[in-house]
Amino acid sequence: MPAVLSLEKIKNKKGFYLLQIENGPAFPVDDELILKYGLRQGTQLSPALLSELKEKAEFQYLKKKAIDLLARRRHSEKELLDKLKYTPLYGRHAEEVIKKLKELGYIDDAAFASALIHTTLIGGAKGKMLIRRRLRRKGVSPPVADKAMAAELADYDELKAAADLARKKMKSLKEIPRLKAKQRLAMFLSGRGFDWDTINAALRAVFEEKE
Repeated sequence: MPAVLSLEKIKNKKGFYLLQIENGPAFPVDDELILKYGLRQGTQLSPALLSELKEKAEFQYLKKKAIDLLARRRHSEKELLDKLKYTPLYGRHAEEVIKKLKELGYIDDAAFASALIHTTLIGGAKGKMLIRRRLRRKGVSPPVADKAMAAELADYDELKAAADLARKKMKSLKEIPRLKAKQRLAMFLSGRGFDWDTINAALRAVFEEKE
């Protein structure tokens, strides 16, 4: 049976060690598995036990990578899955890792969607179309996105937000002919994700005030 030749700490991977097996490639294992399997120099592992250890070690390593990613910022389920499944060697455990992290409460698309809506609006008023597009791009499903938007934007007056932005922008367009000013305002509001019905209504409100 192959024996453990060495266990060396992996830099920048707290709790992980590089396990070198006799006549085989080295692979990372965490301290939990080291204790569970009683791993130390000279420990002998049957082929079946070694295969089992490798499977669990790969899973633990990918789970740690996922938790590290989540520690940096929130991720939707799909966004995290897409990053994990392309991880060399360990990507095949991606769906299993996602399932485990959901059970542990690390992944919550509803909370992710609510947070994304909030942070999107911190930088200034935006159209619901842009917000929905960002949620979709992050992999949030339509039902979850709809529910989050209904909750977070219940008191959000999109037309008022567009009109207020247009009024502020209008201050820099005083010397421009009316038609050109309208065109610039329309493009400005479009760039902030407002749909054309809202843009037209906002422009009517703003220009009617000036007449």
